[in-house]
Amino acid sequence: MSTWRHPGRTGAVLYGLVAALLGGIVTVVSRLQVAGARGRARAVRQLPDGPVIVVSNHTSYADGVLLALVCRRLGRSARLMATAGVFRVPLLGRALRRLGFIPVVRGSDQAADALGPAAEALAAG
Repeated sequence: MSTWRHPGRTGAVLYGLVAALLGGIVTVVSRLQVAGARGRARAVRQLPDGPVIVVSNHTSYADGVLLALVCRRLGRSARLMATAGVFRVPLLGRALRRLGFIPVVRGSDQAADALGPAAEALAAG
């Protein structure tokens, strides 16, 4: 039995608000650009409609946030898989679950258990 649930309308609104707020802050303090080069814009236009899998290797905690912001600016809402530890932070964990993010118990036999909820999220769009 999966613990993942679709974020629904409330999660979508929350995602939009958080993305707008963080996106504004990131834009002010950095030079985040999405699909600025012609080649990247062409690649974005070639993405299929519907759900896609984005694989990212990150080097900092900010990378997941930036990936979610980029996806939002491209008109998609990301459902990230994150280490289960961040879901134990009281307010953050609740918000991440509401956004439809998926906990992964890294370094254990339970890590593969996150694939079922990830497949559900992908099927849900």
